[in-house]
Amino acid sequence: MVQPLPNPVFKFLLNGVEFDPHAPPRKLSLGVVEEWHVTSTGFPEFFPGHPFHIHTNLFHFTDEQGSVARA
Repeated sequence: MVQPLPNPVFKFLLNGVEFDPHAPPRKLSLGVVEEWHVTSTGFPEFFPGHPFHIHTNLFHFTDEQGSVARA
């Protein structure tokens, strides 16, 4: 008998707050640098945390020391 996979619960957190697809969009100012702490969760044994990606706008990932991280 095959065990069913658990119901995956993915959570995307931005600065510790769970992403809400129904919330109004954030308004960002052109030319202003923002630091976001982005995390995602899931069942690592079946569904690793979904990698964060963005479909518009340029951005840089930095490591904890502030250096640009390599992708």
